[in-house]
Amino acid sequence: MRNEDARPSADFSAHDNRLGCALEACDRFVRSRVAVGASDLVSFVEFDHQARVVFQSKPLKNEMILEIVKTYTFSSGGTAFHTAFQQAVDILCGSSDLPVLIMFLTDGCDGGNRSSLQLATNQLSQDENVSMKAIGFGVGADVDNLKRIAEMFDGRGDFISAVDEVQLVGSFEAAAAELAHTGRQR
Repeated sequence: MRNEDARPSADFSAHDNRLGCALEACDRFVRSRVAVGASDLVSFVEFDHQARVVFQSKPLKNEMILEIVKTYTFSSGGTAFHTAFQQAVDILCGSSDLPVLIMFLTDGCDGGNRSSLQLATNQLSQDENVSMKAIGFGVGADVDNLKRIAEMFDGRGDFISAVDEVQLVGSFEAAAAELAHTGRQR
């Protein structure tokens, strides 16, 4: 996400590259959900060759993404999908019957462990409360793999291609709008 072919707005210029655009898209999703009075819990997982939970099960609030932009140091180096999906499994393990939307965003090709990815995505896709948006950002995203992952969710998964920062923000806003007040998809 360090590629500088996309630029976020001024609020996210501390990361004046694709990462800033990704954070801005997350911010727009959160703000859209807050605006309709949703009471969602949000987790944020950053990944490259490993995954890190930035925060877990936090109640929505408008400034939550801007706060991490100012305080969190993001890593960079490689792309391994399985690390992010395993974190999602760990976060959701033992959770209630609430609906879950996973927004999986990457601008790279998966160089991780395919069998671990298959195991984690199988586990997530078997839970009918979990839906997925697999988003490829830019022209170098692993489109075929993202489409395959989305298809595993049997009608609860979508692949979205966002070539530039405008499409990326639009895809996150559209995902927020698709959710009913409770978080379930319409």
